Amino acid sequence: MKTTLSLLALLTLSSQAFLEVRLGNVKNYLMSSSTKAQYTSGFFSVIIQDGTWFLSPCAQHPSPFIVIPNQLCPLGTTAFIWRGDADRDGNRDDGSYWSISSVIEARTIAPFLADKVFLVAAPPTTFRRPAGNFTDQSIGIYYNVLTPIVREYPITAYSYVKEYGFNEEKKHQADFIPGTYTYTVPALVDPKRFLPIRTQIFAAPESTAHAVGNVGFSITGTRWSNGSMEMDPRIVTRVTWRGIDRTNTTFASDKVFFSMFEAFPTTGDMVEPPRILYPTPDLPYELDSPLQNALNIIPFAFKKGDRAVARLKWDRRLAGTPIAFDQSERTFEWRCRFVDSYEGHSFYELPVGTIESLRLPNADYDLDGVSNFVEFAFSQDDGDDLSTTAENLAD
Repeated sequence: MKTTLSLLALLTLSSQAFLEVRLGNVKNYLMSSSTKAQYTSGFFSVIIQDGTWFLSPCAQHPSPFIVIPNQLCPLGTTAFIWRGDADRDGNRDDGSYWSISSVIEARTIAPFLADKVFLVAAPPTTFRRPAGNFTDQSIGIYYNVLTPIVREYPITAYSYVKEYGFNEEKKHQADFIPGTYTYTVPALVDPKRFLPIRTQIFAAPESTAHAVGNVGFSITGTRWSNGSMEMDPRIVTRVTWRGIDRTNTTFASDKVFFSMFEAFPTTGDMVEPPRILYPTPDLPYELDSPLQNALNIIPFAFKKGDRAVARLKWDRRLAGTPIAFDQSERTFEWRCRFVDSYEGHSFYELPVGTIESLRLPNADYDLDGVSNFVEFAFSQDDGDDLSTTAENLAD
């Protein structure tokens, strides 16, 4: 504990300190009925970062030489990257100049020593430790090269990702569970000395795929057929769910987003992310509270015959300590098919003012001896006195 407190003390030595540890336990599920879900993928990630930098707008970076301030690059290329990836695009930018507005250097953790970073303690899981295999994302910056005083700013960043595939839900659950995880990192002042950083993963929503007998997240109060939720695009469809509640979510840090996007491709890999179709072309809808358990799909947002995929995404940004964050996510998706329904048929095909008793499926609005529902099934017009019976139509 004393060493952990020393980390926090180092963090407060300067208002320009930046030290963060972010853990993310991410799981994705595909719902196939109101009570069934299939785990499709997931991963556990760790990001340890000490120090940071801020890129400024510039049309002339990266550059092989210094660029003075101009209209295309208002600040000019203020920094020289001697090692690392300045824009986090996966490509090294060694030996190039970039326009950076400010830099906060590492103050606690030594950079460029990914082989010295380890998970040393965790809850009782099957994941073996000590465990390393971190990726080095540290960066070395000389700043500000446009002034007489140029300093080297080391920035430390290490990352780790453990991915799980379609049939590995049990393995994912066995490896990482809620609890405290302790990592050791090399000290900046003495890289042979190791500092512990304790982080925590908190309880999160799961699904029916999580374990036999565990209800978890499920869709309620809707109609399903062949693995798809059926909705009539002409009427309001109320989608309800359960499994995101006070036992696994909080008001302070958690958010839930809803969207409907293009259906999954039938063949091949998805090259680009699917387009969001609802509620807006580009943005998902953020629910008022993570505890909200229902929403309405407005009429005529789709048309009969359309197909889409609905997504409910639970997103966490919870601070367990001043420097450690749980950034877990859960995504629940389900296929949607927009069809004709008796409710929509009754609402739009029968005249305005028709009493409720004559709108019932077993009623006979036009008194031709055939129920409203049977006529609906044969796509007849209930309000036409000259309509034939279902038997005559079949003939």
